[in-house]
Amino acid sequence: MPSAPGASCSPSIGRRAPSLIRLVDDPFEQAKAHFFAALGRQQAGDFAEAERLYRASLGLVPGRASTLINLAVVQLRLARPADALASALPSMSV
Repeated sequence: MPSAPGASCSPSIGRRAPSLIRLVDDPFEQAKAHFFAALGRQQAGDFAEAERLYRASLGLVPGRASTLINLAVVQLRLARPADALASALPSMSV
């Protein structure tokens, strides 16, 4: 689930993705779909929905660093720095 700088995802994909995600059986692919839907919602400024989708992705593939960092970013945008720190720290463990 890469999140390269400048990566883009159409906001409309973020809105349609939950219904499309249910069609996929593989948990990793579902997590990836949630991640990209969240990225689209994040880019559209819908941070609460992005957070929900990142959490759904983490529920399927826990500990994924790119998802944890993006979750922390939206939590910062939602003015929740303590939550952002708690989300980001596991991605920094070696």
